[in-house]
Amino acid sequence: MHEARIRTPGLRRFTPLFFTGFLFALFTALSSFYNASLLANRGASAEQIGVVYLTASLVAIVLFFALPAALERFGNRVLTICAGCSMALSVFALIFTRDPFISTLLLALFLALQMNTYSLLDIFLERTVGTNEAVTGRVRGLFLAIANSAFIVAPFFAGLLIARGSFELLYICVTGAIVAFTTAVFFSSRHFTDPKYPHVHFVTLWHALTQSSFLRNALSIQLLLRFLYAVTMVYMIVYFHSVLGLSLSLIGAIVSIGLIPFLLVQLPLGLLGDRKLPQRQLLCAGFFIVGITTITFVLVPPHAPILLALVYFISNIGAAIIEVLSEIYFFTHVRGNNDVEIAAFRILTPFSYLLAPLCGTLILMFAPLSTIFFFLGFLMFIGIPLAYRIR
Repeated sequence: MHEARIRTPGLRRFTPLFFTGFLFALFTALSSFYNASLLANRGASAEQIGVVYLTASLVAIVLFFALPAALERFGNRVLTICAGCSMALSVFALIFTRDPFISTLLLALFLALQMNTYSLLDIFLERTVGTNEAVTGRVRGLFLAIANSAFIVAPFFAGLLIARGSFELLYICVTGAIVAFTTAVFFSSRHFTDPKYPHVHFVTLWHALTQSSFLRNALSIQLLLRFLYAVTMVYMIVYFHSVLGLSLSLIGAIVSIGLIPFLLVQLPLGLLGDRKLPQRQLLCAGFFIVGITTITFVLVPPHAPILLALVYFISNIGAAIIEVLSEIYFFTHVRGNNDVEIAAFRILTPFSYLLAPLCGTLILMFAPLSTIFFFLGFLMFIGIPLAYRIR
């Protein structure tokens, strides 16, 4: 009891940040699984959808390297609020256009801003944790678990909105969630003080990677996981809908059921984050589970949605283990002033969304859509030796 009384106040100050993270995850979860379906609905092929994500990732990477100068001039609070307003406007404009070209431009802008907003949100989190590394594991674990809880309900709700209304109705809700997120940032960050923002260049990042085996292993594990997420976001719903012929409302239910492990697994692991855990063994198990189940995706017959939901559920047990333990491992070994390492960690999301459509487009030139998941499943097994090397 005494230990609980000591810990609770320490975590209570993170409540506004946890709530803001939840709202960010909410608008991300509402839109992410259906952005590709929206483009397909407006006439885009799987290859063209890949190009949209590729363009968004390139823009996001350019913006990422421009962030330090912008942060130095305007501060993280102003930039996050401006990014929120810009995302809301781009999504709101998306509602009123049916033109395929304008739709792709607006969606690419939204995706690029979304990727960088996550980095800005992470600055709030890292700054709030400060030098108190004793709570890093619990705070990051809880932040992930609370944020990912939005992914359990949102995809099902989004699928119903599309099935019973339209894509336009869904993106009205997305706009509302972005406005709520931006409002939360405005009120919760009034007393935020900006740290000194270093200017990190690509050459600096590359040099750090070549010099540090810890950084190579930790970032390779994270890159594999984010590549998995990127492929899932770009191609999974298109595969379920176009190849398997499932309705979007049913797909929403499958996705919501499949994402439950992110709450069931990450909440207890987050609470235990700063204690001694068999990280190496759990990470190896996580990659094995993800690899096997991703390959199994394409073996599930079209008229077996319950089996598909079960496979996706089991797959995300592995993904949830990898996500929370790899973040805890990275941030308990990297201090807040290790600017190059943190910059490398933050650029992984746009980089993964650059790689995913590139690989997907190459595969689709010679093979059907299902081949992407075979490739992805076997790729996940590379994470096992990487995880085994961590110390």
